[in-house]
Amino acid sequence: MVFKSFRVRLVIRIIILSIVIGGFTFFIQKQDYYFTSIELLIVIILLIVEMVYFVERGYRQLNNMLQSVKEKDFNISFQPANQGIIFSSLTQLLNELTDSYRKVRIEKEVHYQFLNHIVDQINPLLVCYDNAGVVKLANLSLRKLLKSKDVKNINALAAINNDLPQQLLNLTEGQEFVLPARHEGEILQFALSCSSIKLMDKQYRLVVMHDIRIPLQEHELESYRKLIRVLTHEIMNSVTPILSLSEAMNETLKQPDNSPRLLENLTEQEAADLTEGYRAIEVRSRALMRFVNDFKSLSKLPEPKIQPFSPESLLKPIIALLKPALDAKSIKISMSISKEAKTLHADKDLVEQVLINLMKNSIDALGSMQEPQIDLEVYKSGSKVTVTVTDNGMGIRDENLDKVFVPFYSTKTHGSGIGLSLSQQIMRLHNGSISLKSIEGKGTTVSLIFPHINMQQLLVL
Repeated sequence: MVFKSFRVRLVIRIIILSIVIGGFTFFIQKQDYYFTSIELLIVIILLIVEMVYFVERGYRQLNNMLQSVKEKDFNISFQPANQGIIFSSLTQLLNELTDSYRKVRIEKEVHYQFLNHIVDQINPLLVCYDNAGVVKLANLSLRKLLKSKDVKNINALAAINNDLPQQLLNLTEGQEFVLPARHEGEILQFALSCSSIKLMDKQYRLVVMHDIRIPLQEHELESYRKLIRVLTHEIMNSVTPILSLSEAMNETLKQPDNSPRLLENLTEQEAADLTEGYRAIEVRSRALMRFVNDFKSLSKLPEPKIQPFSPESLLKPIIALLKPALDAKSIKISMSISKEAKTLHADKDLVEQVLINLMKNSIDALGSMQEPQIDLEVYKSGSKVTVTVTDNGMGIRDENLDKVFVPFYSTKTHGSGIGLSLSQQIMRLHNGSISLKSIEGKGTTVSLIFPHINMQQLLVL
C-alpha cells in the first residue's frame, strides 16, 4: 500500500513513454514526417528526464525520511501528498512513527531524570565506572563531598584517599572492605562494596561507599558498655567475697579495744575459719589473675601468616583430636567440601584454634540431645570461602544472641567467655568475619567467612 501510488504513477509514465516511442518508430519510417519524428524524439527525451527526476525525487524524499529517523530527529513532520510528497502513504506512517518515537524518547528522558533524582537522594556515596576509570554515574552525595558538579574520572576520588582510585580499579565483584579517609581535616570511615553490571556490551563496576563513622561509634560505645558491665560483674564476683572474708578475718584478729589479738589466744574453730578464709581468698585471687590473663590474651594475638592449604587438611586433624569427646557423647559428625572451595588462604594454626573452640561449644550444646550431630561444611560463595560449624543442640536464647561476642560473657557455669571473642578477633585479623545463627531448641550455625585473596596479595603477605 505504501508504494502503490508511486508504482501506478511510474507505470503510467512508462506506458506514455512506450506510446511515444512507438509513434516515433512509426513516423521515422515515413519520409515526409521528419519534423514530427524530431518532435517525438524531444518528447521522449523529456519524458525520460522527467521519469528519472520522478524516481530520484521519490528516492530523495524517502532517504530524507529515513535519515531523520536514523538521526533521531523526531521534531520534524512530513508533508502530505498534495504538497509534492510522492510516497503519500509512507508520510502518514512515518509521521505516526515519529510521534511514537517522540513519546518514547520523552518517557525515557522522564524515567532517566526520575532515576537520577532517586540516586541523588541516596545517602551513601555511589559511583559507576568502566574498566578505564571513566565515570558513568556519580550521585549527589559524592559530588557534594568532592565539591564538583560533574565527576568524569575516578581519579577525582583521590581527594578522599590517595590510594582510592587504584583500589577501585582493582576491585572485583562482591568484594568489600573498610577504607579510612581524611577529607578537609575530618576523619572519615567508609565501607565499600562492589557489584558488576553490563550496559550495551560494556562492563561497569558499581561501588557503594557507606560512611560508617556514626554507626561504628555507636556500636563501639555499646560494645564498651557491655564489656564494662561484664568486667564489673566478673571483678565484683571476685572482689566482694575477698572483701567480706578480709573484714571477717580482721574482726577475728582484733581485741574488743581494737588491739591485735595473739594467735595463741585463738580457739580451734577460729583458727580453722581463718585457714579456710585465707584459702578462699587465694582461690578467688587466682581466679581474678586468670581473668586478667585471659583479658591480656585478647590483645596479644600474633599477626596471621597467610598461606594456601586445603580445607580437608584443616578439618580432619581437628576431628581426630576431638574424637574421644565426640565418641563419649555418641555425636555423629559429617564433613562436606565443595569442588569450588579446594583452597583456603589463611593462617592455619589460628583458624584451627577457632574451629576447635567452635567444635567444643557444639559438643557442650549437644549434652542431652537425642541423635546429636555436628556438620562441617566448606563452600565458595562469590569470591569468598565460608566454613560453617552446625549442631542440632539446644541453641541460644534470643536475649543472649547479641551478647555472645562480648568478651567474658558466658552462659556456661565454668566458661571463660573469651572463646567467641577470640574467634572474632582472629577473623578480623584475616579481614574476614564470623556470623552466628541460632534457634533455641533447634541448633546453632557459626560461619567463618574468608575474603578472596589473589596471588599478588598472597605474595605481598
